[in-house]
Amino acid sequence: MDTRHPPFHRLADLAESKLGEADRAMAQQHVSDCARCSRDLEWLSHMIELMRTDRTEAAPEHVILRAVRLFSQHQAGAQPKSADMVHRLIGVLRFDSAAAAPAFGLRVGADEATRQLLFAAEPYEIELRTSSAADGATVVGQLLGPAGPVDSADVELVGADARVQARLSDLLEFSLPAVPPGTYRLELRLDQAIAIEIPSLHLG
Repeated sequence: MDTRHPPFHRLADLAESKLGEADRAMAQQHVSDCARCSRDLEWLSHMIELMRTDRTEAAPEHVILRAVRLFSQHQAGAQPKSADMVHRLIGVLRFDSAAAAPAFGLRVGADEATRQLLFAAEPYEIELRTSSAADGATVVGQLLGPAGPVDSADVELVGADARVQARLSDLLEFSLPAVPPGTYRLELRLDQAIAIEIPSLHLG
């Protein structure tokens, strides 16, 4: 009888029934006489069964993004952050009050100059309220979603004739200074690790 222990991959093949009849008989004969290989085979069979029956769901995207942000914070002292490491999301318009027809019997009043918009950038949403006045157009809003507390959160509005910035509050709310009417790009940055962009926002 061959007393040499079979290599680990041979035991794995035995556990998965991948060996031919002669090789299987030889391996089984050795395992029946070898306590160590018997334990290895039992462990392999158990792990293979676990992998075959595993129904664990992948981590939600917002959990992955938060982990990326925390890792970036941890690495801040070791090396500068690279712009290439920023996770960029594009906001998609989901609601625009300017395009919604007034409800029957509802009188349109002075608030018609105020516009409400909702953008989705999974797993986040950006709620905006824009208004027009003699001194220009203003934008206030809030970032909704799983962001949680952040060390640095900024918002920037960039257009052909104006560029304004603001900090997000602890509730991730913001209010931007008035700007001339026009088309702008809005970008929110969280801890320099996540950037959420609305490429085209018409004001005025």
